[in-house]
Amino acid sequence: MLRKSKAQGILEYTIMLAAVVAIIMAVMLGKGGVGSKIASSYNAMGSAVNNTTNDLTNTLSPST
Repeated sequence: MLRKSKAQGILEYTIMLAAVVAIIMAVMLGKGGVGSKIASSYNAMGSAVNNTTNDLTNTLSPST
């Protein structure tokens, strides 16, 4: 009987943990969540690197 009760407790904690993880993932990946902000920052960094590369290429290449 003790074994059945212990297994039930472990199962309940596992289900609660899965629910918490699902909520955290929904918040992070949802619209306006952390995921979109990370993607936006990544795209901004990529654009900055691209612009800097183009500027340096234009500055260092000889004019004809």
